[in-house]
Amino acid sequence: MSPQKESRSFPFVSIFSPFSAAPGSIEGVVYSTLPMWFHIMSLPELIVQSFLLASLTHYLVNHPEKKWLSILFGTLFVIIVLLALLGILAALGFLPAPA
Repeated sequence: MSPQKESRSFPFVSIFSPFSAAPGSIEGVVYSTLPMWFHIMSLPELIVQSFLLASLTHYLVNHPEKKWLSILFGTLFVIIVLLALLGILAALGFLPAPA
């Protein structure tokens, strides 16, 4: 297989076959008990998120002088880590969780 054909198939593999059995992925369809309509309804979200991440990363790599994008990525990373930490603390009982 030529390198060009391999690079064209990579987005398909990376979106539909992640490292977990996430809804909308091939493993999610095979191993989860979620109905098929749920997997199909989650596909637009997966494709949009993947496209935005790839586009912004491509832009950042090709335009390193754009500091605002580095600041945006850093800020989003910190927010995501803090939200995950808050979820862990709530699950362990250190923070009050809504009933």
